[in-house]
Amino acid sequence: MCIETITALKKCQALSDISISYGIQPKLNCILSPNCGKKIKDGEVDMMVLDADKIAFFKRNYGISKPILYATSLYHHLYRKMSAIMLTKNVAGDLQQLKGKKACFPSYDGYVWNSFLITLKLENIESFPNNNTIKNFFKESCAILSSNQNVIAECDFDDILPEDSNKNGMWIETQTLRCIIEGGGDVAFINTLHINQYIDILRSPLNLPNNFDVHNFSTVCNRKNRISVDCPLSWSYFGHILAKPNISSISKNEMTSLLINMDMTFGRRSKLNNNLLPPVFSMYGPFDDFADPMFPADTEKLETIKQLKEHQTPIAPQYESYIHILNDLKPTVSSSVLIMPFSLLQLLIIFKLLFKYCI
Repeated sequence: MCIETITALKKCQALSDISISYGIQPKLNCILSPNCGKKIKDGEVDMMVLDADKIAFFKRNYGISKPILYATSLYHHLYRKMSAIMLTKNVAGDLQQLKGKKACFPSYDGYVWNSFLITLKLENIESFPNNNTIKNFFKESCAILSSNQNVIAECDFDDILPEDSNKNGMWIETQTLRCIIEGGGDVAFINTLHINQYIDILRSPLNLPNNFDVHNFSTVCNRKNRISVDCPLSWSYFGHILAKPNISSISKNEMTSLLINMDMTFGRRSKLNNNLLPPVFSMYGPFDDFADPMFPADTEKLETIKQLKEHQTPIAPQYESYIHILNDLKPTVSSSVLIMPFSLLQLLIIFKLLFKYCI
């Protein structure tokens, strides 16, 4: 398995070692590399974990194939979702009314960023959305993390949040919500699943009153709906386990069985059965006081595509199913010019034929 950070490598090695002691075979070999995408494309490694935030980047650069496993939750009660959140007193009536507002994003080119572009396309607000669309659609916008300052600047915040705010991977979206509370932003694109926890983290640093809660926010929905509860514009699984291209069926089944056995032994257990003891090692969740460095935040279980089909999913568009539409290219002026003569030629031929036979 290819790993991109030192902390993730430590967790991967710990998982591998304890699995061997429990008789789980074959041994999971953990390989550190700053570019796992290239290594898996070139067939130099067998598999890697891909967070939903990196799916678009990987598809563009490496043409990643279908996952062998998906990172999801117990009983499928949780998904990664993207919603447009505003303070209720300033809420817009629909998505079109967000034009000209100041937007706050968790990161550039991540799941939330690309989900909004997909939404603009699906709602017929923008035919060919791209990174510049966000710059033109909003009066001003910022991202908590930006790898391209020319497209979107980072939000200018002092880091006043408690050190443990990122233990469960909540720091970036907590800061995104903060952007509309005190940062001058109008709309924050976040996952509303943990909004109560974001508010609790912000309460002391921002001196929020005790009655400031989720009811102070409203969600801007598609099709001119507006409600104060969850109204996602898209959803996604937390992440994927990707295998190298052209992998044999035997190797694929071997890797899948290995990870499923690890999941059953060291993953999250049923919350309904109090007789089950917690695993001696936690496959998912914080590690060494850091947010999970190996698996995406909120991951509780790994499942195959066959298992996923047995469960009901959210009504909103699925991110992975629509991400390809961002590759649609806008027709250029030159291409339309080339098409015109051909169309006119066809009309002239038809006209001559009609004229000939009419006479």
